[in-house]
Amino acid sequence: MKLEIKNLSTNALKSLNLEISKPGIYGIIGRNGVGKSTFFTAISDELKYSGEITVKDSLFSGRVSYVPSLSIFDENLKAQDY
Repeated sequence: MKLEIKNLSTNALKSLNLEISKPGIYGIIGRNGVGKSTFFTAISDELKYSGEITVKDSLFSGRVSYVPSLSIFDENLKAQDY
């Protein structure tokens, strides 16, 4: 099983290369404006990009998720309340 990204380029990202070949939970951490959201919108095919994103096993299909920061939730409620 493998997720492979070669030369991913957008306005915010320049020539990103990444390979994930083991299952797990991965996170991307960085300062504001470095391209984290752009990265996830590109791999979810919501943004035009140049480069190549390859999923080499159907187990990865549908398993990449992106949860943007949203301020629509009431901060006084717990997850169980929703």
